[in-house]
Amino acid sequence: MKRLIPLVLSLTAATSAFAQVQESDMVRLLAAIKQVESGGDANAVGDQGKALGVFQIWKCYWQDSKVSGCYQDCKDPKYAESVVQAYLARYTPKGKTVTLEMLARIHNGGPRGYLKPATLKYWLKIQKVLAQ
Repeated sequence: MKRLIPLVLSLTAATSAFAQVQESDMVRLLAAIKQVESGGDANAVGDQGKALGVFQIWKCYWQDSKVSGCYQDCKDPKYAESVVQAYLARYTPKGKTVTLEMLARIHNGGPRGYLKPATLKYWLKIQKVLAQ
């Protein structure tokens, strides 16, 4: 986990809107997403084989993140975390107040997922884990 903190800082610095989120809140959010997506199981495969690892990353999500490596690397929790961070940094909307809800819903529903009613249920699951 210590190795990933500089990555969080560099990604947040690169995207001013994303930088609104405190590092400690981002760490908590990523842990909650892992719990909801896979129960923390690095070997998890979901969505009929379309999603890999602790964050249940789809190939198109990985590609959009622009993190070097190969899709199968998403089975490695540290690599997968860098993919999620890069994806969220890329798609966090500029000029809006960034919240953990917005980030969770982008993870679940894509670049404009924070606007989709279908991602509200997902956010409630994340919120429940964050409250524990």
